Amino acid sequence: MIFINHKFRPPKKNNTKKWQVIKYLISEGYYFQHIKDPLITDKYIKYPEFMREAKEFVIKYKYQKIK
Repeated sequence: MIFINHKFRPPKKNNTKKWQVIKYLISEGYYFQHIKDPLITDKYIKYPEFMREAKEFVIKYKYQKIK
């Protein structure tokens, strides 16, 4: 069991592609906490919906992961 931010909204059960992205992000240490990009006036970053975007996200924001 892990703690995920209360604002997390899961996709439908049968949307396996989005569930794979979520599983990948959690395994990399992103529990859907707020992520800010200091270069973009400290606005919150939206979590990716596709695996390709998720891999780029993990690299770009590696300093903000929880693990």
